[in-house]
Amino acid sequence: MRHGRSLADEEGRIESRYDSPLTKAGVEAARSAGERFLEGGVSFDCIITSELRRARRTGEILRDMLRVGRLEQSPLLNEVDRGLLCGLEREEADARYPAPAFRGRFARYPGDSGESQCEARSRALLAVRAIVCLGLESVLVVSHGGILNEIVGAIMNIPSSSDGRSGAFFSFGNCGYARLQYRPDRDSWFLLEFCR
Repeated sequence: MRHGRSLADEEGRIESRYDSPLTKAGVEAARSAGERFLEGGVSFDCIITSELRRARRTGEILRDMLRVGRLEQSPLLNEVDRGLLCGLEREEADARYPAPAFRGRFARYPGDSGESQCEARSRALLAVRAIVCLGLESVLVVSHGGILNEIVGAIMNIPSSSDGRSGAFFSFGNCGYARLQYRPDRDSWFLLEFCR
């Protein structure tokens, strides 16, 4: 699940590792998601969030509503690091650091900052492994759109887009989620539901 709406969304900032809080609308979106899960009889053994407060707070709201006994944080679930772009207003970022015509999968953000696409995909794979190795029946991951795309892409063997302009993308809206099932006996994944 992607976190609820954050203050940086309203300010037009590049969020990434910029640690922006949830807005009132973000809190309401988390509560609405919790109500849908309650109505559907959905339960979780554990909730794991990124360390960034917008995801952590979303997870805390869901933990309390769904009475999940275990909430953990993992740096593997932090948003893709966009380096010098983090926290800048989009217009300022475009003026100071114009996007290159093409950015390869090994290139980082301006000034060799942040992480490259291949570093983000590698981290996504480590996150998936850590979650699978918990051996739990049902885990809710609360994170961010960029790294969630890398996670779902890694699970489904979809190449990621190195330049952010082409390829396959999953459009995770505020508190949007993908429900996946893993069959370890076959090393198979199933996409059961996608809620934008």
